[in-house]
Amino acid sequence: MPSEKDRRRYPRTAVDWPVVILTKHGFAVGEAMNVSAGGALIRSPEPLAARERSRIFMVPPNRLAFPVTFEVAWVKANHSSRKLPNYLIGIQFNRLLDGDRELVNTSARTRRAPCPHAGALMANR
Repeated sequence: MPSEKDRRRYPRTAVDWPVVILTKHGFAVGEAMNVSAGGALIRSPEPLAARERSRIFMVPPNRLAFPVTFEVAWVKANHSSRKLPNYLIGIQFNRLLDGDRELVNTSARTRRAPCPHAGALMANR
């Protein structure tokens, strides 16, 4: 049986990008932990339902935020040492414009450093 890594269509790259997720209750500020041209792993203070569709605004370093529509693949409660509850959410991009796809690929390949705006966005949660 192939491993999950072997089944991936696009390679993922570890990142630390702030994200804004549109939710049923408004919005949530979270973090992209890894990205690829096909999806991302998101940490969020709010859970989303599996198969839920929504939009996310990703903020790579030294770039403007860009929107992506997505579908939730899976959700897991994250029982880390953080004081606030949070969730790990695997998302699959439904619509990623060619320019944004290239931005994800280029940013993920060349900028593994944390986004300089991450602290300010995460503090405003």
